Amino acid sequence: MPEIASAPANPELYARAYLSDPVFWWWSTNSYTVEECGTVLKRVLSLIDQARLPDHEQALAQLGVGPLESMMSESLLDILECWVPFKEPMRYALNSVRFETQPLAVQLRFETLMDRSR
Repeated sequence: MPEIASAPANPELYARAYLSDPVFWWWSTNSYTVEECGTVLKRVLSLIDQARLPDHEQALAQLGVGPLESMMSESLLDILECWVPFKEPMRYALNSVRFETQPLAVQLRFETLMDRSR
C-alpha cells in the first residue's frame, strides 16, 4: 500500500493519478483519520470537479461511500450548498452515500439540496 506522503502534492497530478487508477489511490481520500479533514475534502471536491461520466464512475462511487459518507454532517452540507446546482459527477458521488445512518435532519437537508439541484 502506498504511503500517504506519496500522494502528488500538485492538485492536477493528484487528480489525474486518482482518476486513472481509483483502486490504487482510494486510500488518499479515505485517510481523513490521519489527515486533516479539510485536506481530504479539498481532494474530494477537486476530484469530483475534474471527473467525467461515465469514465470515472468507480472513482466517484468510492468518493461517495468513503470520505463523503464519513464526513457527512451539517457543516459538509453547508459547503456542498455552494455547489448547487450539482453537476452530474457530484450527483453521482452523492448518490453513493448511504444516508440511513445519518441523523434525520441531515437526511432531509440533503434531499432538499438534491431537489434544488435538479
